[in-house]
Amino acid sequence: MKESQSLLSPKLFEKVCRIFFFGHLFFLLFLTMFDYFDPLGYFHGEPITFTLRGNIAMIPTQWKPINVNESFQVLDTLGVKPIVLLHERGFVRFDYTDLFKGFSRLNILVFITDLAKLWIWLYLSWTLWVLAKAIRKKSVFEPKFIFRLRLLAVIFPLSAILDSINKQLFLKLATNVIKYPNHYLYIPNSFSGWKMVFNEKMLFELPIMFVILMVVQVFIQGAKLKNENDLTI
Repeated sequence: MKESQSLLSPKLFEKVCRIFFFGHLFFLLFLTMFDYFDPLGYFHGEPITFTLRGNIAMIPTQWKPINVNESFQVLDTLGVKPIVLLHERGFVRFDYTDLFKGFSRLNILVFITDLAKLWIWLYLSWTLWVLAKAIRKKSVFEPKFIFRLRLLAVIFPLSAILDSINKQLFLKLATNVIKYPNHYLYIPNSFSGWKMVFNEKMLFELPIMFVILMVVQVFIQGAKLKNENDLTI
């Protein structure tokens, strides 16, 4: 009987995952080539630029709560005392026409960690493709596939760690290049020290890692049952 061509068809699911993987790969290659470099400017007589981007927060040196009654309309005054600390945020872009200066040690670290936190998700696309092939071949309980799922679980917290490291490095780069009078630069949404490492992204992706590890345990039990059945037969 001809295999039904639907989203539940293993063969069609594998094709979709394969297209998604190569589309993801093409997007990352395009982003790497044109988001950090401007090679097209060379054909217009302009120098090739190397660009780094990021966000920073700018906090006053003497950071104190503002007078809420003067700046805001307080709607609820019963049992509530609002305290407001204002800060500014900014998008920073550094364009280097001198590539020798642009490829300093700090800039390379910013560039590598920024790329790594994007390219690491390509493993997720590839794992989906491998999963689709394993479903089609009915070999999802093989040890090598279970090992890939374990690696996939690690990607989620690793991505958050790379993101935190990248923000720290970019902040150091920004403080070396620019200065905002009577302010100091800070990582956005990181007003307490622990958030610099264990940020919101980490708190969101750690549970995903544990869910995947629980799924891995299900596959391990399935592999054991499959081996017992094979031995019985």
